[in-house]
Amino acid sequence: MKGYRIAAMAVIGVLCCNTMAFAAPKPLEEAYEKNGNSYIKKTYVINNTEEIFDTMDTTFELNGLVYHQIDISSKPVVEVLTKDVKQTEETTVASRNDAAVLKKLGATKQYTDEEGYQTTLKAEKGSINYTVSGYTTKNQTKHGSRTYYNLSSMDFSQIPKSIWEGGVYLTLMDVKWIGDNNLASGDTAVGNTYAAVGYYTGTYSVKIPSGYRASVLYKGTAKKEISEQTAYTITYLGEESMPQQEEKLPLGFIIGGIGLALAAIGTGIYLFLRDKRNSLEEETEESEQEETKDADV
Repeated sequence: MKGYRIAAMAVIGVLCCNTMAFAAPKPLEEAYEKNGNSYIKKTYVINNTEEIFDTMDTTFELNGLVYHQIDISSKPVVEVLTKDVKQTEETTVASRNDAAVLKKLGATKQYTDEEGYQTTLKAEKGSINYTVSGYTTKNQTKHGSRTYYNLSSMDFSQIPKSIWEGGVYLTLMDVKWIGDNNLASGDTAVGNTYAAVGYYTGTYSVKIPSGYRASVLYKGTAKKEISEQTAYTITYLGEESMPQQEEKLPLGFIIGGIGLALAAIGTGIYLFLRDKRNSLEEETEESEQEETKDADV
């Protein structure tokens, strides 16, 4: 017996836990008066997998009024989720020019992902980076000059035919003679020393970038809306409860019922007495038969 009691208590405990787990959510209530009538609005917020009819009140009593449903409306409960997004875009340009990069890639980017997040990304100021994508060779010309003093004559052999300047080999292209004394007559130097300026020219090759790869960082906050719950608003109208009248049975029905009850009681008594009498007769017969057997013996 004790084991049955323990099992029964366990079952009751499980049922209580289930009742608590599936307890209906408490609604938000709003009471108001309109045109002399009393109304109550109840708003239930439930998961989309649940049924409102398993949760809502159909009718209820409050302050002497009976409230019954007259309207129901619903709307989704929307939750906005956000996340920060970074995205890098690349392009090629002929020179390091931010305006040209943004013209090709755009100052903004539309963002949408498979999770449903959306936003407009903007190019981050100062985020453009350049890397050389290739080189080309170009020849450059370099010019130089040297002045030579204390020359004994205007002889070109005294002037170097080439020089190194700034890492470039230059070749003599022209010479300008200058008298180096004060006895000159006209354009002719008369003294015994001279000066000359040698003009040199050379070419060299350099590698210059033929293009650049530019990368731009775009940033923004993406959003998406989800709705896993629904808000149901139910309007109730309060009305005065009608007093319940006791139903009186007809007199004839009552008398008939009493008669049937008495007849049933009488029948029961008769059957009891009959069975009692039959039982006594059987006992008497058995007793007489025993006495007859004893006498014969």
